[in-house]
Amino acid sequence: MFKFISIATTASGTQPILFNVADITAVSYLTETTFAIYTGPISYTFTTSAAGASSTVAAVNAAIFAQGPLLSPVAIPTGVTIANLPVIVPIAPAA
Repeated sequence: MFKFISIATTASGTQPILFNVADITAVSYLTETTFAIYTGPISYTFTTSAAGASSTVAAVNAAIFAQGPLLSPVAIPTGVTIANLPVIVPIAPAA
């Protein structure tokens, strides 16, 4: 069975970004304002407003492990926004 999480941004004209939970290999806090979601060989780096990355990573993990619906929206913490689409980067395989 599939489960998806959705991350809403405030970028103009965009829909929430969907991730298949089965494809997520890691969620990482990078800095006070950035976090990344890894899906195999691709990283999606998000920038948050304020110092919201840590609390947003916690919200992403909560959505991943939440019981219930097939689509779990990430509850972006109060006062935090994600104003841009993520930076998507292929990860080079280890030599």
